[in-house]
Amino acid sequence: MKKWFDAGIGVCFYFLWVFLTRELNLFVSYIALLPLFIGFFALLLAWSLIRRTNTSLYSLTAAALASPLLNGFRTGENKWGIFIFTLAFSFCIWQLFQRPEVPKEKERKSRKRPPDPDRLPLLGRAAILSLMLLVGARESDLIVSKLYFVPWPIYSDYTYPEGVQKVFFKSLDGTVLNGWYFHGKSPDAAKRPVLLYVHGNAGNMAAQFFQFNFLMDWGYDVFTFDYRGFGLSEGHPSREGLWKDTQAAFQEMTLLQPGRPYAVVGFSMGGPYALQLAAHEPRVFRAAFLTCFSSFREIGIYTLKNWGCPPWAAPFLGWLLIPNGLDARDAELIDPLPPALFVQGTWDGNIPHEMTEKMAVGYAGPHEFLPMPNYPHGDYFKGPLGGKFHQALDELFAGRGKI
Repeated sequence: MKKWFDAGIGVCFYFLWVFLTRELNLFVSYIALLPLFIGFFALLLAWSLIRRTNTSLYSLTAAALASPLLNGFRTGENKWGIFIFTLAFSFCIWQLFQRPEVPKEKERKSRKRPPDPDRLPLLGRAAILSLMLLVGARESDLIVSKLYFVPWPIYSDYTYPEGVQKVFFKSLDGTVLNGWYFHGKSPDAAKRPVLLYVHGNAGNMAAQFFQFNFLMDWGYDVFTFDYRGFGLSEGHPSREGLWKDTQAAFQEMTLLQPGRPYAVVGFSMGGPYALQLAAHEPRVFRAAFLTCFSSFREIGIYTLKNWGCPPWAAPFLGWLLIPNGLDARDAELIDPLPPALFVQGTWDGNIPHEMTEKMAVGYAGPHEFLPMPNYPHGDYFKGPLGGKFHQALDELFAGRGKI
């Protein structure tokens, strides 16, 4: 009875965790998801030491692992991490159904309490479970997917932009994605390259419409899309999945507008994927990167420091939690790389100015770096330097100017 009471406490903590993260503001919930779980895990570990059983820990962990295991098996990605999670889940289920130990006779009371022989194995099993959860979360990209990708749905009462052509297409693994195609507001739009706009994080196409609407106003045909799990697209976000989505979106754009010159524009989180595409797809003849971080680990370390993490601890935590992979700095594979424009605001609190500048310096193809003094994250088409940004884009896509 004692054992299943503890198991029930663990399950209740799991449902409390789910309730709290769903009731929180969308941005806060994604930031708080993992810290809340770690806090509940630590609280139940203390409870385990008092009760001399890890049953509550096992039930919490088994309940929390059920969802990522199902998602992992459906997507087929991050197999090593999912394997570790499967081991942790199996370990918890095995421990839950172990027969309880026969309690020993109570020792006589004395001033000096004898050491508890079960305390070390108890802590040892908790340490093994904690290590499996950490390795599984790292290798399955769970931490990256929860800390980096903040998708929104497109609400039913949303009013779609005028002239949008809604397109549904499949990613490379069959996940159904939602895209929008817009015709440029110029009679010469058909003579210009059609642009694939790879949008940033924290939202969807609808929420970030203002970030690419200026391209249509400037006379360019634009195709954009929502990554898996964003907007009306199916699936769940992951690093590998978003890269598949970006490649599939480019293929869909070439089917919508065959025989046109093609360019790619990546903003913020879309920057690394746009750079990957420019480096792998020979048909991309021009590219623009509106803020671009060099690696998920480096931007993670930068974000940890912004959150108040000590500078000496942030690099270690970044290495511990965030594996490298599908990073912009590793993307330069084809020769020659297409001419590119790198744009970055000096007041950007999300991506440091130096990171985009470093990416521009390391770019092996023809390129220009356009700093935007006193500009925050995005909105480069506005304000006193908006005209300079417009001119730089036109010169890039027309093959004129410095590039």
